[in-house]
Amino acid sequence: MTCKHLRLLAGLAIATAFVVAIPSPAAAQVASKPPQPAGCALAIINQTASTNSKVNAEYNNPLEMNHEGRTERSADLVIYSADPGGVQTCFVDFNTIDVKFPEVLTNADGTSYGVNGAAAAATLGNQAPGGSLPGGSYRVNDPNSTLGVTVTVFTETGGNNAGNGTTSTDIRINVNNGTTAKSTCGSTTAPATWFSSCTSTPYVVVQNLRFDVVPMANGSAITSAGNPFNVTASAAGPDDIFPGIEGCTNAVGAGCDISLFEPVLQVGTVRNTIYCVNDEFDSTAFDLTRFSDSQCADVYRVGHGLEDGVNDYNFVFPNGEENPGTGGPGNIDNCPNGTQGCLVKSAIWYMTENPFWTFVNPFRINLSPNRVASDISTTPTDLVIDLETIPYNVSITLPNTLTICDGGGLPGVQWKTTGTPTVTGAQSGTSNLIAIYKTVLGDVNDPSPGSPLVVHTGQAAMDANCAGGTKPYPVFGVTIGDPSGIGNVGLRVVFGPSEGPGAFTGDDVNASAVPRYMNSIVPAEGNPGSKSRGIIDDSLGNPLRYIDIDPTRTYLLYSYVTDKSGWQTGIEFANTGNDAKAFDPEGVENAGETGALDIWVFPSNGTPFVYTAKSTDGRNLDASGLLHPGAIWADTLDSILTASGHAALVGNFDGYLIIVGHFNFGHGAAYLFASATAGTSVPALVLGGDSARLGDTTMLPEKLDQ
Repeated sequence: MTCKHLRLLAGLAIATAFVVAIPSPAAAQVASKPPQPAGCALAIINQTASTNSKVNAEYNNPLEMNHEGRTERSADLVIYSADPGGVQTCFVDFNTIDVKFPEVLTNADGTSYGVNGAAAAATLGNQAPGGSLPGGSYRVNDPNSTLGVTVTVFTETGGNNAGNGTTSTDIRINVNNGTTAKSTCGSTTAPATWFSSCTSTPYVVVQNLRFDVVPMANGSAITSAGNPFNVTASAAGPDDIFPGIEGCTNAVGAGCDISLFEPVLQVGTVRNTIYCVNDEFDSTAFDLTRFSDSQCADVYRVGHGLEDGVNDYNFVFPNGEENPGTGGPGNIDNCPNGTQGCLVKSAIWYMTENPFWTFVNPFRINLSPNRVASDISTTPTDLVIDLETIPYNVSITLPNTLTICDGGGLPGVQWKTTGTPTVTGAQSGTSNLIAIYKTVLGDVNDPSPGSPLVVHTGQAAMDANCAGGTKPYPVFGVTIGDPSGIGNVGLRVVFGPSEGPGAFTGDDVNASAVPRYMNSIVPAEGNPGSKSRGIIDDSLGNPLRYIDIDPTRTYLLYSYVTDKSGWQTGIEFANTGNDAKAFDPEGVENAGETGALDIWVFPSNGTPFVYTAKSTDGRNLDASGLLHPGAIWADTLDSILTASGHAALVGNFDGYLIIVGHFNFGHGAAYLFASATAGTSVPALVLGGDSARLGDTTMLPEKLDQ
């Protein structure tokens, strides 16, 4: 190459932003054919040596990458001379090969550069020479045993190959000593053949790399089938000739082939983990006559139960499938009519995996050892179940596994936890239950299940029976004790582990796990087009309403009580829930409940207060202060005032009471007396369903259920 050529080349390098090394002419490559650009070609190499066709299908193609992942593996890459059978154009003395990936490298063969891409970019630096790439992240093959390289890594800002338009990774291979060996393998060589049969071809393999792909185009721009994760290679050498310089035109074969400058190869496909194409399906396999929803994951049906586990009546819900005791779809796991202690309407939640995953399931299993012998062991993707605000004495037990059946009678995708997680709501406040399920089945055997994960509730926790039993879906066991609290149980489902710090107390966090995922859980991936770890949660990351435990109560109004001017008032509250047999043969089938008594005291023109009766108050309360079916509680006004800490009102009280019995079928009366022979009984008024103060404002003026 002449000095004129060198000056032109140097000027062109500056103008086009190419990095070109130009040594002295004496060091230039001696070629047996007209000078060509330093040309390297790229191919995927399958290094699993597997006999499993499904594993080979995965590793023969661009690897599938979770869009939410911080450490997503790309396919291993083999770099070789672009002129198979001809002169060596890639691994020539002093050549520089830049291999550029569209996102930031976070882990190279177990070497971590940072929890996420931002941290890794700061560690790697934003310019050459960067840091050394770990030896386990590349390997060199040369039949002549002369090829020697130095491999460094750094990031670039604003690179053309940046997946999000800002930051990419450059792995730079400096050829210190070249080779004259020619390529015997080329573009038609199969990925597995490169590993097994191409030892006579000089090549460099870049391997075991993991990237933060969260910054790739956001969920709205990630297509249903996924976005390509492409690598670009450029090579510069001492005898490069560019278009526009003597003897080189743009035409292939007319002096030089400019297509060799920057070959592009897809080494990954970035896809969302949760995604739905069709928001509605109809499947009796899930005990549902219909199944339509606008989300990819959701609480499909909110469960319904009553305080103290009451199931006295034949509730009728708008959709026939939701009614208990009918034996129809959706009710195998519901309580039969009259059975106490369980939900009268079961809850259902579901999630739909992205059906476009082709070779491996998006929820990863443990790979220890890894399928690529030189790679690190990896941990599974977790499914986190978070149940919040569980009321007092409501028990929830989760099954050991969550399973999507494969349609052939076997588990297809399965998550497994330790034991059977269970909790019973505390008497003071509410309780939570968090269970972490690790992916144990799926992988290459069920990359894209045709059905969602559908989870019901029932009287007991159960694993899915894929072999054709009564429950081809998992069941959460829910029971309601007597007595119990009331309230709404919330459900949140996310996947992990996250990079940290976690989105809620008890979240699955492991900043060193591979794979690991972004921290954010909003907006939930149940909302099509979003990107986060959240599967089921609201727009703020909070749990969705999952189960309602509504009050079972009798409200009695004692409209006038007094202890002034020598008068006294006796209070009576009867739990008449022990009389079902008195109504035979009508078959009412009512069953009584045990519950507490909340006494609301309203002094005339004074400040009201509430007091819950204790076991020592009055007659017939048990050791926990509860009134059983068939029992009658009685006490005096003065005793109530004293026990509640308001003894100062004794002898000077006018007002009324509302006593809330935590059970059905409560009745009572007040007895006002001045002596053993002077008094009157006043029945307490039942504030029932027609009471405006219980929410039905159409019933004004107030009607009383007497």
